[in-house]
Amino acid sequence: MSSGTSEADNDIKIAIVPKKPYYETSSAQKRMYAVNQLAKNDLSYNLASVFCVEGILDKERLEKAFTLLAKRHDSFRTSFGIAGDQVVQFVNDDVIP
Repeated sequence: MSSGTSEADNDIKIAIVPKKPYYETSSAQKRMYAVNQLAKNDLSYNLASVFCVEGILDKERLEKAFTLLAKRHDSFRTSFGIAGDQVVQFVNDDVIP
């Protein structure tokens, strides 16, 4: 029996935010930024992984895949800094290989 609504009607939509020079940060992001500034060479928040690739690696194809991934998802192009007296996040337009 159908209630008259489809699964698509129940999908949660993420609003697209207008392009701005920078965006506010959450309190957790501000804390992480402050900790990073105190210990600039500390990589505690970086999660390192190693993958073993068998066979011949097509380096150009892999690089293109990561570049396209970064172009598609803003979070991979986000950096943090100061604007005025606030910690903010910048979403960079370009992908730097």
